[in-house]
Amino acid sequence: MIRLLLLFYLLCIGKGSFSQSNNVLNGYVLYQSSDRQPVGGIAISGYSLKSGQATQTHSNPQGVFQLIFPTAQAGNLVNLSIGNKLPNGQMIELVNKELVSNCRIPDRSDQQFYIIVCRKGERDLAAQKYYGIIKTSVILALQEKEEQVQKLQQNYHQNRVQIESLNKVIRALKEQVDSVAIYREALFLASINTDDASEQLLTYLQLIESGKTIQEAREALDLPTIEQQFDKSSLQAVSARKALEIRARASMTIFDLKDAIHCYQKLILFFETPDNYISPFILAHYHQKLSIALRINGQYKQALDYGFQSLTIRQKYRIEDSVLASTYNNIGLIYQKLGQYDFALECHQAAISSQKSLGLFHISLANYYNNTAVVHNLFSNHTEALNYHYRALEIRTKHLPPTHDELAESYSNLGQVYSDLGQYKLANFYLNKACAIQQKLSLKFRPKSDSVKRN
Repeated sequence: MIRLLLLFYLLCIGKGSFSQSNNVLNGYVLYQSSDRQPVGGIAISGYSLKSGQATQTHSNPQGVFQLIFPTAQAGNLVNLSIGNKLPNGQMIELVNKELVSNCRIPDRSDQQFYIIVCRKGERDLAAQKYYGIIKTSVILALQEKEEQVQKLQQNYHQNRVQIESLNKVIRALKEQVDSVAIYREALFLASINTDDASEQLLTYLQLIESGKTIQEAREALDLPTIEQQFDKSSLQAVSARKALEIRARASMTIFDLKDAIHCYQKLILFFETPDNYISPFILAHYHQKLSIALRINGQYKQALDYGFQSLTIRQKYRIEDSVLASTYNNIGLIYQKLGQYDFALECHQAAISSQKSLGLFHISLANYYNNTAVVHNLFSNHTEALNYHYRALEIRTKHLPPTHDELAESYSNLGQVYSDLGQYKLANFYLNKACAIQQKLSLKFRPKSDSVKRN
């Protein structure tokens, strides 16, 4: 079934126009939010799984660098290694990690790739400042949803479906409140380079820095204004795209799924037209994000459609195995929600097979082992479930600190399987370990003041 659906989407998409002639990555190394101050003397090297090693280079005093991959093609994923020390010995750290980790050789050699750095420790200080504000925003969103449920409970039978939907969001928000997901979002905000930010985005950041919640600050990223910019100059369209992406992320953080879905639909609608070309890799990313938002919102059939569209684009352009693995995993989670466990298992196993090319102990494999185990447990295949959960735990123990939330997830899942088997002593052992980690996480990331102010 999966293969037939994939073939159908491949036939529908047709041929793309992605050039494959370029093998050069040109760019700049700049300080974050410094009015484009260049950073010279930084060691840079690159490696492509499909074309091998590029020659190592250093950024010049103007921050300029060039990497040549002799046998590479445009679109090949590049693993960049960035030095962490200036010639004077000062330590620095990479800021735009997500962009660098997804770096691809561009269509043309005159396209510039920007590496943004900061002095070591600066980004963490900024993230700590954002953390408390984001957590407050999530707590407020949780309180609002709980209040909605209380009102709907007065006529439960009439509002049952809406109550069940809200309860799903409430559970997700409760998990979010004391998870490292909030800190990751704080790091994302701390990583924004204001040198490239639009006026709307600068206002958004200033409002958050002044103590406004995400719900309040998000109004600076006004949807009608952003959508008008799409129809203007290409520079304004780029600015609008960034603003819409960040609004989508903000909405996902507080589980305003309706708003996030609208943002991703707008991005896809605009960039799917031939006159508004964007890299197919970015377009596939939007389809994936929309699929995830729809899945969380319970719109499983639409989520499946966008999930397969993302998979189709990534298959067509032979995007690397790790990216395909995440796409298979998302589709597997949708099939789980639809109760189609055979297809879910097939997708999770495809994710494992794809990811194994990067090593048997790659951290992402732990998530796919975990999800495979969950499906086996739904089938009452408890032995297989334990097998995969222990594989996930082994990898997570190897890579993660002892108080990481993913370790808590592994312990909790093992506790659930042992509980289903009636082995309650082992179940309590693992559930207590999960509980201990969650308590430590709550203390570790708790801001100085946890009080929530409501207007």
